[in-house]
Amino acid sequence: MGKGSQVRITPAFFFLLLTLVDGERHGYAMAKEVEERSEGSISLGPGSLYWSLSRLSETGLIEETRAPEDSSRVGRRRYYRLSDKGRVVLEREAETLSRVLSFARDKHLV
Repeated sequence: MGKGSQVRITPAFFFLLLTLVDGERHGYAMAKEVEERSEGSISLGPGSLYWSLSRLSETGLIEETRAPEDSSRVGRRRYYRLSDKGRVVLEREAETLSRVLSFARDKHLV
């Protein structure tokens, strides 16, 4: 992945990708976790949620999967999983944020 092909990760994208680290989820569950984990600073309505999921899918960071066998709502919800490329991008972004946070700590901001 060359520099020109790197995907810009917004805070909302970062949070959405994080929700998939432990396994596949449907969009509504992802949005709820993002809102909880961001302490309400990121709230994704249906339009922005599904636009974001579409963009993450188009860039190859997530993949749509089948609903789990035990799901009572099979066919109604779309499920997503983190792709290999998505994991690489997420790890890179987490490392960058870690360096930024370390710098902020050195400056006694946090």
